[in-house]
Amino acid sequence: MTADFSWTEPLALDVRFGYLAADVRSSRQQHPQVVLNGPGESVLRILREELAKCEAFLFSVAFVTPRALALLKQELVDFTGTGRIVTSD
Repeated sequence: MTADFSWTEPLALDVRFGYLAADVRSSRQQHPQVVLNGPGESVLRILREELAKCEAFLFSVAFVTPRALALLKQELVDFTGTGRIVTSD
């Protein structure tokens, strides 16, 4: 079977580094990670940090609550890039 998708080298390296091979070394700054809410770490904290660093974002979520938007309100107001939130109705 031939794949229709062709990996770019930086993306392929991130996938191998982040998910597939523990022995792969990478100098890139953007690495996939699993974030769980727990002592000293939360998804909210990571979202705030990433919004402060990025130029654009796309959130794809099953639903959005007013409380969730309120928690990120200041970061979204301060954000100078482009962003989209994709959700279902």
